[in-house]
Amino acid sequence: MPLKFILFGLVLILIALFIGSIPFRKKERLITQAERDYAEALINYKNNKSEENKNNYLKIAHAYFTLLGISEAKLNDHIQKQLSALN
Repeated sequence: MPLKFILFGLVLILIALFIGSIPFRKKERLITQAERDYAEALINYKNNKSEENKNNYLKIAHAYFTLLGISEAKLNDHIQKQLSALN
C-alpha cells in the first residue's frame, strides 16, 4: 500500500475526530465554568459565612451537580456534607 494512501487515511481520521469532538468540547466548557463558579462560591462561603453567601453557594452547587448528572438525593447529601465540613 503506498504511503500516500496511509497518510490520506490518517488525515481523514484526524478530521473526523476533530469534527466529532465539537459537542463534547462545548459540554466540557460548560462543566468547567460551573466547576469554577462552584469553587468560588464555596471559597466565598468559607471566608464569610453569611446567609447570602450560603444561598449563593446552594444555588450554584445545585446547578453544578445537576449538570454533572448527580441524582437529587445524592446532590442534597453531598451539599450537606460540604456545609457541615465548613462549620
